[in-house]
Amino acid sequence: MNLAWLCGYLCVSWVWVLQFSSTAIGRQFPDENVKQDPVSWKWEYIDQMEGPLNIQMFGQICNIYTNGSTQNDQLLVYAGYHPSGPSNSMYRYDFVTGQAFGIIQHTLPGGSIPWKRGGAASILDPTKRRMLVFGGSQSPAEALDDTWELDIPTSTWTEYTAGVRQGPSRRYGSSIVYIPDWTCALLFAGSFWKEQLYYNDLWCYRFTEHTWEVVTPGFGSSPAPRFGHTAIYYEGFMYMYGGGDKDTDFSNVWAFGMENRQWGVVLSSPPPGRAWMQSIIVETH
Repeated sequence: MNLAWLCGYLCVSWVWVLQFSSTAIGRQFPDENVKQDPVSWKWEYIDQMEGPLNIQMFGQICNIYTNGSTQNDQLLVYAGYHPSGPSNSMYRYDFVTGQAFGIIQHTLPGGSIPWKRGGAASILDPTKRRMLVFGGSQSPAEALDDTWELDIPTSTWTEYTAGVRQGPSRRYGSSIVYIPDWTCALLFAGSFWKEQLYYNDLWCYRFTEHTWEVVTPGFGSSPAPRFGHTAIYYEGFMYMYGGGDKDTDFSNVWAFGMENRQWGVVLSSPPPGRAWMQSIIVETH
């Protein structure tokens, strides 16, 4: 097993890694879309992406969803920053046809859809076909602390913020992974840039109860507060790399053990420090 740390916002299918346009220094909005073959490791530009994803954006949410009726992996792309401001649009990208389609979002009676945002934390509940969205920001001066679930087959949103008595403070740039051992989503760190607040706390979201609970690490040191880092779950551990604060881009890799709830530094040779990238697991044989 190799951990592939790749700069930019990456999303993976069983054949390809796709990178949709992400941010660059100076808050530019590149509009390149590329894909990578994980066998040859070669990148290829998608010169003519069909549909509404041929736009400039960064800070978007990317999740892989398997359509149960066709067993076809599709990419859900939601929200993000555009040159004109934040978005709450949703698109579905089909890996087979190479086409993207806009998704009409629905609400329960009296409900609403989430506010426009970028930099939110999101993960799929693989058992119930739901997508969790937490936090994010509408601008560097604003941060959100709301909790939403999307029922993917019906594209219907439900907000659970009012029912969450205790949860993470408003923030963006957090990581979140699904922990099958705990049947929950584990959120780590994040920032509220306007207030110069950087976090290194852990929170567990339970889909069955729609509630958050704080996770207290065991004895030992913990990673420094940060945002814009990346994390993956593999065989009982959450591996976390990179991110930064106002002064430093971090380059070390940490692992959090689910059984003993302890952090530890992973001895490795990671790339130089960086923030706002994503990671995937590549199985090698």
